Amino acid sequence: MRSLEGLSPTNKPSVPILAIPTTAGTAAEVTINYVITDEEKRRKFVCVDPHDIPQVAFIDADMMDGMPPALESCDGCRCAHSCY
Repeated sequence: MRSLEGLSPTNKPSVPILAIPTTAGTAAEVTINYVITDEEKRRKFVCVDPHDIPQVAFIDADMMDGMPPALESCDGCRCAHSCY
């Protein structure tokens, strides 16, 4: 996983990626950027690769039911901000 950190474009397209977002407002399911969480080291790192864009995103509001209230508020503000 660590080799993916930062801008590291691959030479070939990946297998088809299907995204199922569990938060709203980030649009991560339709970008070349993604975050991997290293639970062991309690660290997150950003990866960027133009070949890693999901081909399909399944948006299901039920997947977001378990979001913590603070995260839900932040994502809601981000959505509203993106409208302007």
